[in-house]
Amino acid sequence: MIVTKRFVFIHLHKTGGQSLSDIIQHCFPDHETIGYPLSPFCAASRT
Repeated sequence: MIVTKRFVFIHLHKTGGQSLSDIIQHCFPDHETIGYPLSPFCAASRT
């Protein structure tokens, strides 16, 4: 799941979601990625 100030994108497997995720992450620098797989940075900030 990618959260921005404008919308929430829920990545569903086998629906082309990786391409959309890549575009969103590139175009929205204020995004936050939540869920699997958690990066070590995101996991550490949640504790």
